[in-house]
Amino acid sequence: TIMALVLNESGGLVNTLFHREKVVLEPVLLIPNTFTPQSSSGYNDVFDIDIEKSENILWYEISIFNAKGSLVFQSNNDIKGWNGLDINENLAPEGLYIYLVNYKSESGKAYSERGKVVLQR
Repeated sequence: TIMALVLNESGGLVNTLFHREKVVLEPVLLIPNTFTPQSSSGYNDVFDIDIEKSENILWYEISIFNAKGSLVFQSNNDIKGWNGLDINENLAPEGLYIYLVNYKSESGKAYSERGKVVLQR
C-alpha cells in the first residue's frame, strides 16, 4: 500500500510525501457450526475448514472432542475433514462437540480458536 500526504504551503508550493507500507491481513477461518454426516442428501456430510477460502494460512491442525473431553478426530490435512466417525471408525453419536483449531498465518503468527459444532444424523 502506498500512502501520499500532500502539503499545500503558503506561496503555492506543494510538497508530496510518499510512504510505502505492507499491509498484512489477519487470517479468518470459515467454520460451520452444524453438519450431517451420512445423510441421504450427500450435502454437508463432512465438517471441515475451507482453507482455500481462508486466506493467509500456512498451517493448521484441528482436534474434535466429545462432551466427555475425549478426542474423536484430529487432522492437519486440509483435504480431510471429520466424517462423523470416531477414532475407532465407529459412528459418533448425535450431539454437541468441541473443536480446537491451531493455525499459523503467513506472517508466522500462531493462533488458536475453539468452538462448538453440532453433529446431526
